[in-house]
Amino acid sequence: MRILGLDLSTSCVGYCILESTDRSIVELGHISLKNVEGLFNKVDDIVPKVAALLVGHNISKCFIEEPVQMFTMGMSSAHTILTLAKFNALVSYHVRNQLTDANTFFVKPTEARKTCGLVMTTKAKSGGMSQKEQTYSQLTSPTGLLSGVSFPLTKTGKPRPENFDRADAYVVAYHGAVKTK
Repeated sequence: MRILGLDLSTSCVGYCILESTDRSIVELGHISLKNVEGLFNKVDDIVPKVAALLVGHNISKCFIEEPVQMFTMGMSSAHTILTLAKFNALVSYHVRNQLTDANTFFVKPTEARKTCGLVMTTKAKSGGMSQKEQTYSQLTSPTGLLSGVSFPLTKTGKPRPENFDRADAYVVAYHGAVKTK
């Protein structure tokens, strides 16, 4: 059985497909929406791409990271939170309609990170890293779940921004695979 994990965002959608039996990665990637203007155009762009993943990989269950639900000082506004929630709902509805038996589930990021054994700290204690950055850092460390996976880097050797969305999608898929047993 194959699991799809999605980290939905209006700028970049991270996705991860895992075999549920051994949690091996089938595909780990992202779909950029940076050049697509408007909420409905973004939905129109992403839905067929996700549908192709569902059908092309014979996905049985899809786990989707819940959108942010509270303000973060200097990071989110009511407009941003509402836009992300609308986008998440529209894409999730389409995914649910693609899968039989309504095998689409929402996952809280904190719960998924805990399943992966990740420990988040405050920005001050982590050297200024966001939770997305901490997730990526822990997963790609020598003992992390993604230690052997290659991620693209910038010219200066830093992780590309989409790597964080890929890592979050992996965490969501991994959580789904553990819960599916």
